[in-house]
Amino acid sequence: MKYFVLIWSKGGRPDDGTWLYFGPLEGPWSRVPTALLDDPTVSPEALAAAVQPWADLPPIGGSAMDAEGTLYFTNLKENNLYRRDSSGQISKVMSDPRLHWADAPALAPDGRLWIPVAQLDRLPQFHQGHSLINQPFLLVSIDLPTTPQQARH
Repeated sequence: MKYFVLIWSKGGRPDDGTWLYFGPLEGPWSRVPTALLDDPTVSPEALAAAVQPWADLPPIGGSAMDAEGTLYFTNLKENNLYRRDSSGQISKVMSDPRLHWADAPALAPDGRLWIPVAQLDRLPQFHQGHSLINQPFLLVSIDLPTTPQQARH
């Protein structure tokens, strides 16, 4: 079974609703104009032809997109937070073993990124009934770097 991640952007800017970004857990991601999704006269074939490749991303736990089109996402395999800027450049924002299976990041109005650390892969149903969860559960909050160079430090 494939799982899809959706980001609804709000016109020409990523946050104005022009595009719907989507992809399976293991990538790649695509985008489609939202106007076609609301138009009952658009055939399934025309809708499929309008889907555009957008990004080849690793398995992600969650993502959030800012008004400039920067996508912040967590990499489930590496305990990292990455950013993909509007030009397609991907850079690491931070790496921390406590970000294990971090999921559903959210951008706050003050510019901070909030990241709940779910540890879903450590639930008992994945380990013969034994929980491997590390408590306490974490809710990480970080000030985002404004440039990729700041992200590396």
